[in-house]
Amino acid sequence: RLSVLFSEPRSVFVQAQELLDSMYRKMVMAVPLFRDLEEGAITAIMKHLHPYRAVGGDVIFRRGEAAREMYVVTNGTVEIKATRFRGVLLHKQIFLTAGAIFGETIIDGLLMTRKKRNARPPVRVETVQAVEDCDLKFLTLDSLQKIGLDYPSVIVQLDEIANKRKQQVTQISASGRAAIQIQSRFRAWKTTA
Repeated sequence: RLSVLFSEPRSVFVQAQELLDSMYRKMVMAVPLFRDLEEGAITAIMKHLHPYRAVGGDVIFRRGEAAREMYVVTNGTVEIKATRFRGVLLHKQIFLTAGAIFGETIIDGLLMTRKKRNARPPVRVETVQAVEDCDLKFLTLDSLQKIGLDYPSVIVQLDEIANKRKQQVTQISASGRAAIQIQSRFRAWKTTA
């Protein structure tokens, strides 16, 4: 029986590739992050995706945990909990549905490990919870590193996304600091009045 499999390895490989394509290609192409990548990189991503089923109410990850995975919502809804800093609301809760990605903090980890050996994974800055039963797919930091070795364009694109995200966080942090300063001034004024 094994001789049949080994006598036609190409057809088995082709069948496996077709199965992979039918399962993941549409979902991968629906994610803006992956849409413009070269064909080989898309295939590599499809090979490294892992399924994850979250039941409504499950916490997928918590703020402060090490970030080792990035997720894609394929079905259902997840909630990124509201984030506060020193009592100031930095952003309200956010709901994500099919095609959305979250947990992209690992991009920072990917870039750090390329620059520095034995770098620690970044820390989650938000808590994400399943609102309802969800089907998710995830990529690990290790998988992204392997993909990046064969397809450096993935690293370049992820680096661009990381930089945009850092700019957004800087803007949010600046507005949060301004709100904290206003709040502090108001408290100071209120106690002197």
